[in-house]
This record gives sequence, structure tokens and C-alpha cells, in this order.
Amino acid sequence: MSVDPKNEALNERAWSSFVLWAYEQAEIRAEFSRVTGVVIPNVAVGIEKLIDQATGRDESKELNAALLKFVEWITVNEWGLEYAPKKLRERLQCRPVD
Repeated sequence: MSVDPKNEALNERAWSSFVLWAYEQAEIRAEFSRVTGVVIPNVAVGIEKLIDQATGRDESKELNAALLKFVEWITVNEWGLEYAPKKLRERLQCRPVD
């Protein structure tokens, strides 16, 4: 079972709101890290950002990879992949197995 195509736009908005809400919950992020071993990095500011730039650390790639993993995890485990937006379902089905 999946989302009726007529309701896809509404479903995308509901899913997006759910993912944002879930990300704001510290206990959900902690469970994600415990289960997956992926830690969502804090965004560097000020001197930390300058140090990262000087050492070549690309925080945006690390952050994006962790956030994508969180979106996949929360969707599969709490929302249900069959109810995820069509574009996400297609992306996950075409992705190589980790």
C-alpha cells in the first residue's frame, strides 16, 4: 500500500513536517545515533569554522551525509517507507546497499 497519487503533495508536506519535528527531538536524535552509530555533527561557528577551513575539513559533506541518513532512518522506522514521498522511495530503491 502506498499514497494515492492525488494526495502526494499533501503527503509530502505532512512527511516533511514530521521529519523536521523528529529532528528537533533530542531523544530521537540520540536513539538514531545509538542505533546507527552515526553522529550528526554540530555546525562549527567562529574560530571552529576557521580551523575547519584551514585544515580542509568539509563540514557540509559530513553534515549532509548524516542528515540524509537521519531522514532515511526516521522515515523507514517511524513513518513507513511505503508512505514516504515518491521521490524518496525511488531514491532509496536505486541506491546501492550500504
